[in-house]
Amino acid sequence: MILVGFGMMLLDRITEFTVAGIGTIKAQASADAGTIQALKTRVENQSATVDAVAAQAKNAAGLSEKAASQINTADQKLADLNATLSAAKVTLENLQRDADFAKTIEQAQNDDRVAFDKLSSIASDQNSPYAKRAADAWSVIMDAHSQGIYESNFTIPWPVGVNPATYSLADLKQLFASAPTVFKPAVLEYINKRDDM
Repeated sequence: MILVGFGMMLLDRITEFTVAGIGTIKAQASADAGTIQALKTRVENQSATVDAVAAQAKNAAGLSEKAASQINTADQKLADLNATLSAAKVTLENLQRDADFAKTIEQAQNDDRVAFDKLSSIASDQNSPYAKRAADAWSVIMDAHSQGIYESNFTIPWPVGVNPATYSLADLKQLFASAPTVFKPAVLEYINKRDDM
């Protein structure tokens, strides 16, 4: 069989031929080859881009996991710090209560009647953590102040050159108010023994 109408254009590489009894066949291989090559290059480039995006996504996932781990660690440290701060706050509150109690004892020992009565109140409160110590302190202070009632012949260490006989009652009241606790019974006894008062 003879091929009739076989034409071939070499510049465009378009091939067309007619086969008797079959029909005409056209092939545009060269023109489409460039398009196919461009599509292939584009797909290959996009494949590299997709691979780069996938690598970046994997890297981002790793960074995200690392950040989540660091956040969890920071949260735990923050929780530990909050617990420590809470414990420190409780400790400071306890220290303040201890300091206030010690101050009350000191004031009661220095003839502060309000503080002395407060010690008695604390000693009576069985729910107070200071009840026993307050009762002990109250007893010691009471014993120390009770001695003056039953003893006498106290001496006052008058400074050299001081003549207590020249003191008026007002001067002696002032001396009594400023005298240390251990000398108060002596001042009272001195006032009592003065005939001019």
